[in-house]
Amino acid sequence: MVLTEQAAKEKLFPIAFNQQQVLDASAVLMILADREAIKQPLVEKLNETQVKQGFLPEELKQQMIGMTVGFYQGLEQQKIMNFLGLDIGLFAMSFMLAAEEKGWNTSPMIGYNSQALRSAFSISERYEDVLLIAIGKKVKEPHQSYRYDVNEFVTWDEMPTA
Repeated sequence: MVLTEQAAKEKLFPIAFNQQQVLDASAVLMILADREAIKQPLVEKLNETQVKQGFLPEELKQQMIGMTVGFYQGLEQQKIMNFLGLDIGLFAMSFMLAAEEKGWNTSPMIGYNSQALRSAFSISERYEDVLLIAIGKKVKEPHQSYRYDVNEFVTWDEMPTA
């Protein structure tokens, strides 16, 4: 769901703990994971679209549908949600990188009241709210933040000793 109207962003503002970028952004994206995305009708629709666009050979369509639906049917709900979170995270990062390439600034936000968000924007149980992304042109430089040095969390060819 993309919020572009100022009134919608003002409704979101207190829910997102008064983060100023909610009001200043050109738009705020609510990134929602569709719990039904892995069900057969939606998997069939996705694969049919891929066939029509020439990305998937017709002879592989049913095989891909069977593999996808079969894979998820055998998983516990928590594992399915983990995969949806991974998919959403990959989408969100790709979106932010593409936006930056086009000259836009983005700000991912996980700090918000999930229950209030769901209530205020009538988000059904079908969807899991994952994060918000503000997008626009920056009005000032962002706060500096620390990032771990890669050597603090990456090991090469063996598990860490401590």
